[in-house]
Parts: sequence; C-alpha cells; structure tokens
Amino acid sequence: MDVVTRALLEDAKKFLGQPFIVVTKSGGGGTIAMTALAKEKPDGYTLGMCTPLPVVVTPLLRKMSYALEDFTPVLIFADSVAGLVVRADAPWKTLKDLVEYGRANPRKIKCAIASGTGNFKEIAVRVIAQKEQIDLIFVPYSGDDSPGFTDLLGGHIEVLSAGPIWVPHARAGKVRPLVTYMSKRLKSFPDVPTLEELGYGLSLEVPLAIVSPKGTPPSVVKKLDGALHKAMDEPGFKETISSLNYQFAYYNSDDAKKWLKKTKELWTNLIKEFNIPKE
Repeated sequence: MDVVTRALLEDAKKFLGQPFIVVTKSGGGGTIAMTALAKEKPDGYTLGMCTPLPVVVTPLLRKMSYALEDFTPVLIFADSVAGLVVRADAPWKTLKDLVEYGRANPRKIKCAIASGTGNFKEIAVRVIAQKEQIDLIFVPYSGDDSPGFTDLLGGHIEVLSAGPIWVPHARAGKVRPLVTYMSKRLKSFPDVPTLEELGYGLSLEVPLAIVSPKGTPPSVVKKLDGALHKAMDEPGFKETISSLNYQFAYYNSDDAKKWLKKTKELWTNLIKEFNIPKE
C-alpha cells in the first residue's frame, strides 16, 4: 500500500504544483496514523492514506478517539485483491470441492488468516463456513499475509484467506484461487468466481483511500481530488499498481463518503451476526 500511494503522490505533484511529503506512521493497523490525522488542522495540508480497517472496522470493535465521521474522504484510488487460495497440488479444484471435503471431514481444514480477529479475510471464510455448515480450524497470524502464505506453500495449512500476495504465485501455477471477495471477477483470473456470484450475498472490497480531517473545505477537497485523479492516468502510477497486483478504482469524495458509510453499516451487521468480540 505504501508503494502504491507514493507512486500516486509522486505523479500528482505536477498537477498540484507542489510535492507531497510522506511521513510514515505505522502500527496499530493504521490506527496510529488515523489518530494523529484526526487532530490535524482541516486545511488540506495534512492527509492520510487508509483502508476501511482503521476508519470503519476498528472503531466498531475498540474504543478509539476518533470515528469514521471525523474524516473527509478525498478519493478512493485503488482496490486490493483478496481471495481464498489453496496449493496448486491440492485436491480441491473449486470452492464446492473444498466445501464437500469440509463437510465430510470436520476440523480437518486449517485456514490461515493474518491481521487479527474480525478482519475482512476472516469474515469472508466465516460466511462460507456458516452457510455451508463446515467446521474449520482458523489459524491466526500476526502481521501481514507472508507467514501464512509460507505455511501454505510448505503444506502446514490447507487454505489461506489473503490479500494480493498470492496473485503472482497463482499466475506461476503454485497456488489456486477458489473464490475472490470483490464485487467483480478479476480480469487476470476470469474463471474464478466471486463470493456474491456463488450465492453468499457478500462482497468485501478493501480500497485504498486518501482522507483529510473533518471540516476540510470542499474547494480544497476538489482541488486535491482533481490532482490525484489526473495522476491515476500517469504511466508511473499505472505501472506500479499493476506490478503490485492492485486494481484500478476511482470514487470521488462524495462517492467515497457514501461507500464508507455503506461499509460501516455492513460491518455493524457482520459484527453482530458473527459475535465478533469488542475490546
């Protein structure tokens, strides 16, 4: 995410007339950065990049000093790829195959999930497991998807629910995606269905957004959106986003605000449905 954002900002400076200074505030799944951003002056000079996790999901699960409403979206500029994958030599060619095996073999399937309890990668698998009445073993990993992916390749777990880490390996024939979590099929994997297509009634997109503190003047937001949107057409950004296996996505400020509000409603319901514990 950091590399994709830096590529966008680098290309946007010529349209804005000044450079962006990137300050990394890592930790807490993005909450440290968002906590700091919420306290900044809403003048358009301090922005933040985030996914829905720190601004939508975490405040629903944990008491934070901010809420989604404390930010003004500038735009959404990319969408992450995510799905459920198995090794290429696994016996399951489709999600149906995996489900049938899971029903016949309770608690024989270990599923790796990174980034802690209640994230979209866990919810997607729980939706499948609940509808299909299969009993899986969830194996949590701290940090990113790398440790779980390593264990998948090593045969220590059977299934991995993850972001774009698996894409180049699927192209190389090392792993097989069974289902993706976005609203549309991936162009690079046109034969892999989505959760929604398979009747699960759910899509879990994880876009990258640029946000500003609440109260940023609309004229400033419009100017920033204009520069950043133009940067999305630049060769440098296009090459970076493609090489890192993200998808192009654009929502302006109003559309991004509506999407985030809808996502908050979705997660409020999911947290209740799956009894995700609040801290």
